[in-house]
Amino acid sequence: MYFSEKDCKMIIKWTGIIENQGKSGLSLAKWCTKNNVGLSTLSHYKKIIRDLMIKHGISTYSDLRSLAERSCQNNNIDPYRGDGNGTFYSVDLNDSSPQTGNSVSKSSGVRLQKNGFVIEIDSHFDEETLTRVMAVVKNA
Repeated sequence: MYFSEKDCKMIIKWTGIIENQGKSGLSLAKWCTKNNVGLSTLSHYKKIIRDLMIKHGISTYSDLRSLAERSCQNNNIDPYRGDGNGTFYSVDLNDSSPQTGNSVSKSSGVRLQKNGFVIEIDSHFDEETLTRVMAVVKNA
């Protein structure tokens, strides 16, 4: 299976968002308002993701996300690469095993992922802001 870089990023991003909304216990409208996501945008991507799951015979969001990640790896695409100049080091806080093959250079940033939430920090971060963000993550 091959997904383009654009599709990989879309699948990874929106499966996490959709999972997060589902686990929240909030209605679509309330969750969208709380998280500043347009209801029509979320509905649009839910349909796209659902169609991809049906097309590929996949029953869970995490299985579709894993398929997209494998497709990207097989095609040397980094779906977690930020839009800036540096690359991002990905850390999945739900997975206790460290990722191998990733290197962090001086121009790199950090990408933290947990329960569908993603925090990307570029190499020019403000330490005070990072400290506040990490306090929130710790209590989540």
